[in-house]
Amino acid sequence: MKTLEVLERYLRGKRLRPETIRQIRFVLGSMARFSEEWPISGVMINEYLASLGSYADTTVRQHFKVGKMVATYMRKAYKVENPYLEAETPKVAKKKRRYFSVAEMIQVLGACRKGYERELIITLIDSACRIGELVNLRGRDVKENYISVQGKTGEHRYRLDERICKVLRDLAGDDESFVFEKDCLDMRHRLWRISDKVRTVIERAGITGKKLGAHTLRHSSASLVAKKTLLPFVVKELLQHDDIDSTMVYIHDAEQGIAERVSPLELLGEEIKKASNKVEVKQIGLGEVVESSTAIVPFVLVGESGSLDDEAFPGIEDEGLKVRPLLRTEDVRLLRRLMVVCFNTDVGRQDALKGRQLLRRMLQKVKR
Repeated sequence: MKTLEVLERYLRGKRLRPETIRQIRFVLGSMARFSEEWPISGVMINEYLASLGSYADTTVRQHFKVGKMVATYMRKAYKVENPYLEAETPKVAKKKRRYFSVAEMIQVLGACRKGYERELIITLIDSACRIGELVNLRGRDVKENYISVQGKTGEHRYRLDERICKVLRDLAGDDESFVFEKDCLDMRHRLWRISDKVRTVIERAGITGKKLGAHTLRHSSASLVAKKTLLPFVVKELLQHDDIDSTMVYIHDAEQGIAERVSPLELLGEEIKKASNKVEVKQIGLGEVVESSTAIVPFVLVGESGSLDDEAFPGIEDEGLKVRPLLRTEDVRLLRRLMVVCFNTDVGRQDALKGRQLLRRMLQKVKR
């Protein structure tokens, strides 16, 4: 029996969604190019799967699942032998999720250019929507403060800032037009175009490595919410998961990441500083404290192994040093320019972020 004949018989005997039909045609069409005749042994299936060497592990496994589903039906309905019973099920290597840092996500936003690039990236970040669901977003699906899309298990509603929703409705123009790539009517081509657009922006931002697609933006948004709340049901609602077990992965990753970075000493110092703005700050060595009339604030002095150049930046003596607000307007402006330079370079990105936060706190205390 011909492979394409198997395809047509299967489609005649099943009532399927249009997207499922497209997927089955794609898989069996690929198999027909490999073998015009329907495979008769597990060896042929293994050889076919091996020919998909350029595909990802998950894609190869999906090809296997679709083919096995069709073969099971053909055996039941037409007594055709099922070669998948003897084939080896493809294994998917479990890889660690990738999360973009806050600095990298800001880089991505800054790399957006003309067209709808910025609207697309902002929508992916704020809604955490899957790109496979976003690809069919029409004007009528954009509500006041959420978007309604069709997922594998039915309708999903992703919350979205109402200002972004307004922009997306204007981008669509009317209820029936697609929001993104509206001129492309083929869903598969539209998905490719949008996916390539996202990857192009991420690469333009200077981010390298693997997993530079839109799904990493979804993971990163979920990671930010998980770190902030540590509430699984909040993350579940954000991602529109059907199973809480899928959500708990983000919670576990957030807990591990927070535990690695949390310093009880720093937290104690921050809480004491919040309690009083009159504390005189003195930079001292580990194990010493600064006593004032209102609080005791612990600080840690940067050791000799720090990254500062001793010749360009002399060391700080810990005897009687006190920090006073002696900066002039020109000094603050110079610090701001330095922070902009640091933030737009790859070196010291995290320090640049912390420096920007420090400068913001300084400016908030300036009396205007």
